[in-house]
Amino acid sequence: MGDTLFNLIVNFLKDNNHNVNFNELKLQLLSHPSYPSLHSITGVLDHFNIENLALQVPVDLGTLEQLPESFISTTSGSSQYILVSNSPNKVELRHGDGRKETLSKIQFLQLWSGIIIVIDPPDKKIGKKVSDVGSVATWTVSSFFLIFLLLIFVTSNPTPFEYVHFSLSVVGLVISFLILKLDLGYQSKLADKFCNSNKLTSCDAVLNSNGATFLKFLKMSDLSIIYFSALILSWVLHLFLGEVYSSMVAIGFVAVLITFYTLYYQFKVVKKWCPLCLGITSVLWFQLLSVFVLIDTSINVYNFDSIFILLFSFLATTSMWLFIKPLLEKQQELIKLKVEHYKFKKNFDLFYALYGKNDFVETNNINGKEILLGNKDAVLQMLLVTNPSCFYCKAAHTDIMRLLEKHKDKVNLMIRFNVPKDADHPSHKTADKLLQIYHSDRSNIETALHEVYSDKANLENWLAKSESIASKGSFEQLLHDEKEWCNKNGIHFTPALFIDGKQYPKMYDRSDLQYFIEDLVELNEDSISMEKII
Repeated sequence: MGDTLFNLIVNFLKDNNHNVNFNELKLQLLSHPSYPSLHSITGVLDHFNIENLALQVPVDLGTLEQLPESFISTTSGSSQYILVSNSPNKVELRHGDGRKETLSKIQFLQLWSGIIIVIDPPDKKIGKKVSDVGSVATWTVSSFFLIFLLLIFVTSNPTPFEYVHFSLSVVGLVISFLILKLDLGYQSKLADKFCNSNKLTSCDAVLNSNGATFLKFLKMSDLSIIYFSALILSWVLHLFLGEVYSSMVAIGFVAVLITFYTLYYQFKVVKKWCPLCLGITSVLWFQLLSVFVLIDTSINVYNFDSIFILLFSFLATTSMWLFIKPLLEKQQELIKLKVEHYKFKKNFDLFYALYGKNDFVETNNINGKEILLGNKDAVLQMLLVTNPSCFYCKAAHTDIMRLLEKHKDKVNLMIRFNVPKDADHPSHKTADKLLQIYHSDRSNIETALHEVYSDKANLENWLAKSESIASKGSFEQLLHDEKEWCNKNGIHFTPALFIDGKQYPKMYDRSDLQYFIEDLVELNEDSISMEKII
């Protein structure tokens, strides 16, 4: 389900011109506590700030014709998600495993559940694509190195045989990397299409069998990567140094002999065929065939210079691969660990258990004059205790304001200042000025807060700039009362966040609140509904 649902969401986002980091998308999806539910899809869309709606709509032609061109849905009696392309005269269904089917609208209505997920297109259809920096760097370096080798090869005036044999080595290396991706558990659409073409094929069954491992630590993908990499390097060195290639012809015969074992093992032992393994076998056989078809003269297989170059190539590629492979395995282990970590961290029951252990604190608006943001009638009440001079309050402000922007109709945020009682202290003067701005023109308070809590904020400069702003007097008494409240409740450090009167658990980052906000709102709404019934 993991790759199929991930593929579905990727295509859904592409249809709607949304560019996101797909590695991050997969991590957030797989680590969602309710994966693979509908909630996990909307949750990951929320994570990327993509406006979305999950609805149950009437199953009729009129409703279908009003829906967007692309949406995620399900069919009746099935939990599998499908991507629906809704065109004027037909409906195309795309499944996560790559399968497609085209139906008339009447046929689709007969199996449609009416459950849909729709998203808004981005403001700008042409956006900067977000990519994984590490992957881009790796592929860039690898591409430049391969191009460098190709340039050396091409400028050495190779013969038709050398061209064919070298090109087949490159093809073999590409297939080997597809096998490696399967071995490491990475997703590959191309490999999936080949490996699951029918009931007799299964790359996983062959690659995970005992016969696919040699010397207890070398897998088939390792051997093929080393072999074809060594051939490519050897070809470049042979042509660059002007040596004959007899040793590569000789080792080709040995490689073909090994293919008989692989064919027997797939046919008799596993009783499944691995199309990618058969691709490697085909490459080796075509390389051997090219020897008989494209070489006119006899070859001295005992040319020691050629043997030395080949041995050096194998030693170099083997050493390099034995260094790189553990790094790739470690990276994959870290990805799995990160997924499990996020699953644990996003578990609402665990969060709520820790949150519930904290003591309740009265957080009513002092004198009705404190700064309120969001929806004052929201079911979820939050209090942020802060100080304009506090370094860590800057990040807290950013996190909470981002959360408020996404859930402004569901959350009421109150700002409470914990500043020194000294009226000449910069943080005291800044808090007082913010309260003046709020009570003079509330439309400017968010801008003022952003300026005060920005990374480059200078309070003295900001105060000087704000002198001209009209005010309704000083808020000395309110700041004094807020300070007393902090002292009474043991709030000696800022920032401090309270949700419905209970302090936010310290073991969670403030940014983690985004994972629980919907559940907290739903919990409060259910509680209010029960009270009305009673």
